[in-house]
Amino acid sequence: MPNRRWMFHPTSLLLDKNVVRAILRGIQRRRLGLTMPEEQQTSLRLYQAAKLTLGCVYVTKETYNLVSDRRNIALTAGLLPDLRVLMPGKYLKRWARRLRQHGFTREDARVLSNATFGVDIIAQKLGVDALATLDTHMVNNFNVNYEIINIRLRRMTTQLGLPYKNVALPWMASPDDILFAMLT
Repeated sequence: MPNRRWMFHPTSLLLDKNVVRAILRGIQRRRLGLTMPEEQQTSLRLYQAAKLTLGCVYVTKETYNLVSDRRNIALTAGLLPDLRVLMPGKYLKRWARRLRQHGFTREDARVLSNATFGVDIIAQKLGVDALATLDTHMVNNFNVNYEIINIRLRRMTTQLGLPYKNVALPWMASPDDILFAMLT
């Protein structure tokens, strides 16, 4: 899936914590009448486009806790209704351990594992199509090791029952690349 942004239109999207932070900082800067750096503008545009075209945007439980913190509520009140939490699925921890063997940090492996095995309890859906992150090292590592990781996932899931047998790796990219794919 790497480098195929012009052919892919995600139907579900997980925002990494750094993208959510960029959105919050952008909202704060806009309220103060300051210009936003490109990273914040793009992250905010991605969130707005995803909200309109996909209906909801996914975050991990940890990111939701950050967003819903009482100290952030003035900034996040407009975001909360459109965020849906991906709950840890049955094989999330096992997959995260295996991803660590491919050079992902503990946190990066957990986010990618959530994108693969996270569960939307409301929609009864497993995993997402796309994962937006500002972590270029994480994206590069994913793209370089994509084939090996995908083979490893296939080997693991062939032994599992439904619906876990049908999970797929998400497309991991920057907010800019995902926004481009959504709008073309």
